[in-house]
Amino acid sequence: MVYMVLFLLLLALMNVYFSLGRKYGIVAHVNERSSHTKPIITGAGIIFVVSYLFYLVYASWKGIHVNWFISIAALLIAIVSFFDDIKEIWFLFRLCFQIVAVILLMWQLKIDFSISFLGLKMLDWIAFSFLLILFVAAVNLYNFIDGINGLIAGLSLVFFFSVIFIDYYVIDFIENIEKIYFLIVPTIIFSLYNFRKKPVCFCGDVGSIFLGIIVVYLLSSLIIKTDNFTYILLFSIIIIEAGYTVIQRLLMGQNIFKPHRIHLFQLLCNQYGHSHLKVTLFYVLIQTVLSLFVVLANYYDLSITWQYSLGAVVFFMLSLSYVLYKRKLQGGHLLEDRKPIRQLRKMVYKKESNKHIKKN
Repeated sequence: MVYMVLFLLLLALMNVYFSLGRKYGIVAHVNERSSHTKPIITGAGIIFVVSYLFYLVYASWKGIHVNWFISIAALLIAIVSFFDDIKEIWFLFRLCFQIVAVILLMWQLKIDFSISFLGLKMLDWIAFSFLLILFVAAVNLYNFIDGINGLIAGLSLVFFFSVIFIDYYVIDFIENIEKIYFLIVPTIIFSLYNFRKKPVCFCGDVGSIFLGIIVVYLLSSLIIKTDNFTYILLFSIIIIEAGYTVIQRLLMGQNIFKPHRIHLFQLLCNQYGHSHLKVTLFYVLIQTVLSLFVVLANYYDLSITWQYSLGAVVFFMLSLSYVLYKRKLQGGHLLEDRKPIRQLRKMVYKKESNKHIKKN
């Protein structure tokens, strides 16, 4: 009953937001890198934040314990991201808030699992700094995947249903399972308007960043609780698609915080004319299969050695297939500009030429 009321309330609020979005021009405009052909309302991912606020009220009313540090982190990062959706904010300013939010996330993990930060040695602080960078990157990877209709919602639903099954049947690691349901309901509603040939709205950074930090927190909690890194496969499509594309763009000398159209799903939809819906379903299907592998392997208590071995083979084969197929779609190379590589070659050639001249 609670979730039916929540569904109807969020559905009504979503339509109110559409009216406000049109009135105040909160839209994603068309540019040379867009996958859409007309302005679309953006920032609709605010519905995830609103639903989570309802969860906080519901939890307080029911006397349910709330993980306040991760809640504050998610809300803080969502507010900044929403302002960025309305008017672009300097990326370093956003990055500072993301770092603060991730520190709060890590502090929540410290409380949840009684991890002590006092008396840490230098090596421990290096590990802490590495995890901080890793978590900030993971949150942004979740944002980068939001590129075609229905993709971020589809992948999020697969993740949420996977962790619910794991929590019920494998290991109890989520303190309050209700908060996952409070995230599933708005994700379904968002899908109704976004998973279309002609979407009504886009998620915006407010939704993707908010979901990203929640997903990173849940995944980290699961890995710490079980000491099993094969659960990273629940996040594998994000790592492969967004992570490898970031590396590709860095090698091309591009600003990774600027929009682009070289994700594999963008190439398939924009350059090769495949349907957004079909491409999204394909990605969601692959992630579902990977998630099923992880869930069933742990449900049937497959040995950790076999899990690591099979998981590594699956991840490697999927990565290799991704790189080779993307290379094919891009005309036989992945570094279309290759500016840093060209500059490096020029420097090498120049030094060799100077040496040759001096010898003569």
